[in-house]
Amino acid sequence: MEGFAPDTGWGPPMDAVWDVRGTPLEPKRRRRGNGVRQPSRQPSAAPGSAADFDTGGSDWPWSAGDESGGGSGDGLQAAAAAGSSGLLERAANVRNPCSEAMSAQEQLKWDDVRPAMQRSYVQHLPGARQLSDAQLEAQRQLMQDSLAAELPCCNRCDSMSMQPEQPATVLYIGSEVRFMLSVPRYRCCEVECGGAFAPSPFSVRCFPATPKVSWDVTQSSTTQPARWIDERLLRLADSLVFQGGRGVAVYTLARVVHGQHALNGCSDPLGWEHLKRQLGEAIMEYGYLQCALMRLVNLGVQGIPTGPLAACPCCGDSSPLHSLNIDFNFGLCHLARCGSAAVQLPPPNHQLYLRGDMVTKLVQEASSGSAAAAQADADRACSDFDAARVLARTSDKCDVTAVGSSMCRHSIVAHLMDISTGERYIYACVMLYALMVMSCLPVLVVWYDINCKFAGYFWRWAQRYGPLLSVLRALPFGRTQHPVPCFHRYSHSAACQEKNDGLYIAGTGRQYNEPNETFWAYMGQLGITTQYMTHRNRWGRLERGAQLYNDRQADRIVPLLQSMMAKAQRAQVAAAEQQTDVLRQLQEYHGIPPGQAEQLPLERAASIQRHSQPEPRPPPRAEYALLRLQRDELFAGGEPTLDSPDFAAAVAELALFEITRLQASLTRMAQQVQLMEQLMQQLTGRPGEQAKTRRSKQALKQRMQPDLNCLLRWLGGGYAGFHLLPTAVQQRAVAAANADDWTADVICRGVYPWEGDVSAGGAPSPAAATREQLITRLRAHTSELARASEEVCLLEEERKRCLAFLQQQQAAIQAACERTAQRCAALQAAGMAVPECNSFGARQPASHAARQQEQRYSNGLAVLLAERLKKVTVQLAVAREAFSSPHAVVPEACDSDDEDEEYSAM
Repeated sequence: MEGFAPDTGWGPPMDAVWDVRGTPLEPKRRRRGNGVRQPSRQPSAAPGSAADFDTGGSDWPWSAGDESGGGSGDGLQAAAAAGSSGLLERAANVRNPCSEAMSAQEQLKWDDVRPAMQRSYVQHLPGARQLSDAQLEAQRQLMQDSLAAELPCCNRCDSMSMQPEQPATVLYIGSEVRFMLSVPRYRCCEVECGGAFAPSPFSVRCFPATPKVSWDVTQSSTTQPARWIDERLLRLADSLVFQGGRGVAVYTLARVVHGQHALNGCSDPLGWEHLKRQLGEAIMEYGYLQCALMRLVNLGVQGIPTGPLAACPCCGDSSPLHSLNIDFNFGLCHLARCGSAAVQLPPPNHQLYLRGDMVTKLVQEASSGSAAAAQADADRACSDFDAARVLARTSDKCDVTAVGSSMCRHSIVAHLMDISTGERYIYACVMLYALMVMSCLPVLVVWYDINCKFAGYFWRWAQRYGPLLSVLRALPFGRTQHPVPCFHRYSHSAACQEKNDGLYIAGTGRQYNEPNETFWAYMGQLGITTQYMTHRNRWGRLERGAQLYNDRQADRIVPLLQSMMAKAQRAQVAAAEQQTDVLRQLQEYHGIPPGQAEQLPLERAASIQRHSQPEPRPPPRAEYALLRLQRDELFAGGEPTLDSPDFAAAVAELALFEITRLQASLTRMAQQVQLMEQLMQQLTGRPGEQAKTRRSKQALKQRMQPDLNCLLRWLGGGYAGFHLLPTAVQQRAVAAANADDWTADVICRGVYPWEGDVSAGGAPSPAAATREQLITRLRAHTSELARASEEVCLLEEERKRCLAFLQQQQAAIQAACERTAQRCAALQAAGMAVPECNSFGARQPASHAARQQEQRYSNGLAVLLAERLKKVTVQLAVAREAFSSPHAVVPEACDSDDEDEEYSAM
């Protein structure tokens, strides 16, 4: 830092952050990393200094009575005598000299030049005003010359015989000024034609403010004036709305423009209400125009994908789709008082929204009383948040409560969907139905926040629809996989994470972030204004935002794939190293050879699967003995009494069943405790979720105690039939008498007393983990190694598809450019047949004037195609270089969430 000495170790680190009380805080770090906090760079302080107290920051060599530090000596000594743990935070007069110096320098850096700047501004103000007036007059004159150079052509008969009329006066509206333009008007000379001509506002880079008068100036009058808005102003407004980072209202922009005109002395009449309304309509229509130009199909490009994921270079129309991410955002609602939901005409740029009779029918069928009651068991999930239900809440305030999105793993939006209630399962089902059945795009993996309950609901719901069920049964696993996403998985219970984590589900690959959350961060800024719009305008603005987001993500596909490959390869190497280390520990400390140890994760997975099933019922004789013991009664007649040999045999069978069940239950709960300890290491930097996991761990250990007490009673003997148990079980009675070794803490370490003498093993050394702990780690590392290897293969395939997509797109655009060039040449040659053009707005000319207009249209189309061809050519060259070299550097790095699942040792 300029003006300060380097970090010499006597004070705080130079990257420290200071709070308002002058207390140095730790530098900012990533929330997710290797799970280990770096030690703060604090030197040891001498006894008696302020560093002896827990200040929460760096050590400063201030004595208790040091006045230069700004502190009160008596106050510091009193606080030290009282044993204060926050001395520097509680001392009201203690100041940080480093922070004060930095603040002073920040405030004084402009003081030296401020007087000179003020004098220079006043000195050059007249010349600057003259320069602005000259530029304004030059701009006006240039626009007038462009309008006068337009060749008149009748808008009805395409005749070039036109008679000039009285010019129309049009108000030009720019970002800083507005002025009047004289626009020439012509009338057709042909008899009974009545056609007219006036230059288009696009000839001077303007956009019409109204659809009638401003577009066709021949219809303007003094009562209906025409207004043209500068295209640069609309482009600026469009960028502020969709790329500004904050919600921007069009009315705010109109107020700023109107005020800027007043500051620049513009006196041409323009009411605030007219500007507000017409600028808003122009921005909306300008967005529709840009959306139309973004689609290559509209530019006449043929032979490219046109499905819901056509914008994704890796997915495209490939079948099946590897993974789909689904989520809902309740920040993009719509107020019922701002427009009726009964009339919802689609905007011109509608492409991604799911609407129609089929969607309405599916939602109504699933929301009926009988269908909802049949799925009532799916209403509660294991997660701590109330995310979704079969029948969720409704709202009287909002007619649209949220927007749902489905996205591929490369952050391309496939569909958007408005919902009018809370988050119901049926909405996600409809999104999957739209892709799998309506778009014929099967999905292998579905990432959804509440997949632990949604998976079962979706399978039961799909059985009611034959086409969807046939698609699911044709998948590799016979149905879609439903893992819990990486960002929301910590909101689920540890048992749910162990069962539904993508780490332990084959075929899911790796999830680096949740694309929907990043998408909502981008779209959330629109919710501030869209809630007050009409439904059509809101629909169009959300569509425009999603299409812009897809276009940006498609442009960044090469760095995205490179980043994903680098992370997958790092995870693969780290998992292999950790797996080797765990195998070494199992062989060194527990005598398990690697070949046998590699089977242990499979046995653990089978054990988890068995415990997920309902508990088995005891054998008939054991159940009979349990019933008699619960009633504790003597029965006359032919039934055995409590002390008969038959009853003793039944009790022995019951005891053996209960001992086996309780041991398996305690083993399973101990494994869950070990999993929670592993999760707590991953949650470093997230104290809230770490504390929640710690509480769950303590509650689980408390639930272990009743089962442990019951097991000790059965193993202790003293009941009828104990002598009939196996010898190995009877020998444990002596060990069970020593209850100090049979504790929940010992069992949670993975040391099971019923398998041997705990006291003989002694306390485990810090370097050697227990067998069960090592098995837990080995299962995680083995699963991660398999998942990372699968991800690397998947990315290799996606690289090939990306190159093929870009090559196909390049060839299709080149073909469209050639057809446009041929069309331009045919239009220039008189009498030559003009090839047809499938671009939007193209027409077959019938006269010489129409040929001239169509030639100008084709020239503009050629410019647009050339720009797109240049863009895809550069992207293809970058992709070839990046994918061919393992150490290639791409121009832009890919964004990722804090939950990017960088694999590290546990």
